[in-house]
Amino acid sequence: MQKRVSFGSFLTFLALSLSWCGCSPAPATPESPSAPAASGDAKEAVNAAVLQFLNAVRSGQDETVFKMMSPTARQICSRDKIPSLPASDSAQFTIDEITLLGSDGAHVRTTMIDLDEQGEKVEESLVWALRSTSEGWRIAGVAFSLFEGYEPIVVNFESKEDIAKAEAQALAQQQAVLAEVQKLEAAQQQQRQQEPQPQQQAQPQVGASRVPAGAQ
Repeated sequence: MQKRVSFGSFLTFLALSLSWCGCSPAPATPESPSAPAASGDAKEAVNAAVLQFLNAVRSGQDETVFKMMSPTARQICSRDKIPSLPASDSAQFTIDEITLLGSDGAHVRTTMIDLDEQGEKVEESLVWALRSTSEGWRIAGVAFSLFEGYEPIVVNFESKEDIAKAEAQALAQQQAVLAEVQKLEAAQQQQRQQEPQPQQQAQPQVGASRVPAGAQ
């Protein structure tokens, strides 16, 4: 049986896959931003770009997902290394907040809602970084929490150095969590071994009854 992966978890996996997808030998070239727009118009354009990107992820449209990445990110990330996207009928998402960064940047906080393997609703938060390019607003990076209690992973798809840092951070967190799990399991095993074992009651012997001497 195929293991079910929630929409938010898959987006996290997608972000890590993009960060580990390998770098092309072609150097990244500077991008030409689109013409400045009013704040309201810019937010609407950013909102539309994120909607298109996340709908493409939800419906398994691989080519559209890659197209919605910034030109620089597409140069750095290899298209053939990006995993095929499984469609999810139950997945939903909300765009919670859009923050414009000057005239050519934006951060978009989103909430991904889906069902886990037990059919329970799960919600996960990701913050997408967008850049205004000659093609319009495009995905340039993402930030997300890989494990609760650890620093968020920030993946800049437009920088080989930042991608390497994000990869190292994610691997370090995975190793730390694995070590914590192994330590907990060892402690639980030791506790079970130290617990007193219940004593077994002596079972009565079954056999011929003994006749006292002189009774015959």
